[in-house]
Amino acid sequence: MKAAYTNGIWTGNSGDHTVTKGYKWLQGVQDKCDWFLWNNSNIPKHSFVGWMTVKGRMFTKDRMQGFGMPTNGLCEFCLVNQEDHAHLLYECVYSQKCGEGLTEWLGVTVPLHDLVQWSIRWRSKSLMKKQILLAAIIALWYHLWKARNICRIEAKLFTPRFIIQQVRYSAKVQREANDI
Repeated sequence: MKAAYTNGIWTGNSGDHTVTKGYKWLQGVQDKCDWFLWNNSNIPKHSFVGWMTVKGRMFTKDRMQGFGMPTNGLCEFCLVNQEDHAHLLYECVYSQKCGEGLTEWLGVTVPLHDLVQWSIRWRSKSLMKKQILLAAIIALWYHLWKARNICRIEAKLFTPRFIIQQVRYSAKVQREANDI
């Protein structure tokens, strides 16, 4: 029988009851959140988009169709393939060009779709270097998502070079903010 707190009384289980135990019980089972999404190296709005990405909750066209919303389903960047999470962030020619710009800037030779897992397993002597690398990936996801939405709403498509400039600028701003 599971313990419960009703009308000011714990019921169901005997033993020590604390506020912490009660809080954990109220929370229930929570999804484990990846540590790299929520650290000081990330801009909070980038972390949020990163979290949506990791959870597969970005409102891509395949999800829109799943909710019964009318859409042509095509990727806003290439207008050829169906837009889903993987295509938008990794498979689209546009996203791949952005990924190449990112890996070139970071000085790594890992394909974009493998970069997160590689970064997590990377044995760096500096946790800060690892956090910065992961923050750059999350910033790329954010700027791809933002570019996709601008393309969808305003019919403007930025160059991959512009997207990487935005990622680099975000990294600089966040690094300066952390130095304060």
